[in-house]
Amino acid sequence: MELERRDFRAMMFYDFMRKISVEQSHDNLVEAFQDQAPSRRTVERWYLDFRRERTSLQDEARSGRPSTAVTPETIAAAETLIREDSRINYEQFAETLKIGKAAINTILHDYLGVRRSAARWIPHNLSEMQLEARVEWCKFMLKKFKGGEYKRVYDILTCDETWIYQYDLETKRQSSIWVFPGEDPLLKFAGLAALGKDDGCFFL
Repeated sequence: MELERRDFRAMMFYDFMRKISVEQSHDNLVEAFQDQAPSRRTVERWYLDFRRERTSLQDEARSGRPSTAVTPETIAAAETLIREDSRINYEQFAETLKIGKAAINTILHDYLGVRRSAARWIPHNLSEMQLEARVEWCKFMLKKFKGGEYKRVYDILTCDETWIYQYDLETKRQSSIWVFPGEDPLLKFAGLAALGKDDGCFFL
């Protein structure tokens, strides 16, 4: 069953009148309608309108570019652009699709339900077995420490030298991508070519 935006707005208004939070309302919609559900940002925007005593669930008339800019063709084209380049920005959307930013925002958040997510940088890509081994080792050492078998950690005094590498990392904005509902955000693993290195000395 294909629902229209007005149908979802009616559900949001019902939740609003029952004093259900934005988070819970959005979670309920996603649980019931999955990918068809509006984005959290859309729910927030409508809750704000309801607080301003808005009663109409229809789209308000807008000046400028007609609403016909949002069509099945432009929606499909926007999805294709994201699939081809998940880092595409609003300016590139506008230049390729020849539509305004308001229409692009509607397509991205109300129809495609995508969100912008920054890549998470982690030092190593460990396997499940390696992760489990580290957890078990930590549990073993904590058990020995709490049981009084191993207190020598307080006597440690050491010095070590190591190389500190310099990397030219992307900014959070540069590394962010469009993520579709149900997709995991991008992970970036260590292994970049170092721009330089310095010698560091540490005491413990």
